[in-house]
Amino acid sequence: MNKFEVVSAYAGKGINIPTRATHAAAGYDFEVAEDIVVPSMEKLWYKALSFSYEHHTKTLEEMAKFTKAEKVKPTLVPTGIKCQLASDHYLELSVRSSTPLKHWLILANGVGIIDGDYYNNADNEGHIYFQLINLSPFDIQLKKGDKIGQGIIKKFEVTDDDYKYEKKERAGGFGSTSAAAGAAMPATRNFREEAAVQMTMDDLLKTSTVETTVKDDNTPISVYELSKKVQEIQENLYKQLHGTMIHG
Repeated sequence: MNKFEVVSAYAGKGINIPTRATHAAAGYDFEVAEDIVVPSMEKLWYKALSFSYEHHTKTLEEMAKFTKAEKVKPTLVPTGIKCQLASDHYLELSVRSSTPLKHWLILANGVGIIDGDYYNNADNEGHIYFQLINLSPFDIQLKKGDKIGQGIIKKFEVTDDDYKYEKKERAGGFGSTSAAAGAAMPATRNFREEAAVQMTMDDLLKTSTVETTVKDDNTPISVYELSKKVQEIQENLYKQLHGTMIHG
């Protein structure tokens, strides 16, 4: 399922769900969730140089510590939006084509990548931000409702031997995939196997395995019980498919 939602912190604050402007548009337009000022690059440079007494070449670790300590970094512009994505999809963020040309604003990371497991993470609920740099000599005021960027939902592929390598659970929001914590995920399930057993609720309800929503004694099946049935069916499908791929 690919779906945009408003994060809980912005519920009831008039946040618009991203939409496509035309039938042929690939990108969903994102709006600024609240008024925010993007300082000029000149101001960032001055602040950075005034704090950095040692102008030697810095390592990535040193730069990260400096950025965190002095809070000199691109402006995170909130959208109030999160995105639920299918297991083999990601959301690609970019500024609108007119934004650098007319407003001197660029995306600090060139292209933003929102992974599926960023959604509802423990740190920020999967809140989508645009990291902006202002190339102009003036501070720029963004107002709530300004269309500042776009998101394109794309499908990704993995290598044939991807299943051999351990994966870790996402530990939080920004940058957490490079420092994922917790136990490693077992490297037994191939991505293509995973995708093959992902069936929607509608698909499962159409099969003979789940052909009724009542028990034998005619009492209703709860949502929890139905979800457990779905999980059990998916696991059985995976086992069958996995056995076919190994022995077939």
